[in-house]
Amino acid sequence: MTILEQHEWDSPVVKKLRIHLEERLQVLRAKNDASKSVEATEKLRGQIAECKRMLALDQPGPEIESDDVEY
Repeated sequence: MTILEQHEWDSPVVKKLRIHLEERLQVLRAKNDASKSVEATEKLRGQIAECKRMLALDQPGPEIESDDVEY
């Protein structure tokens, strides 16, 4: 599922966001490699997964299912 039109993905703002997310993903992965506690590792893995999901928004794919989390 893509949420933007193709020309929108080429905008300077989206390009800056992609660069930021790619850099953030590298930082999170490095922290995960050094993480010691289970809680810290779980938190980092969730943040990594979210960055990866955001970076993949321009790719066609299945709809993201609900986590069935009540707020």
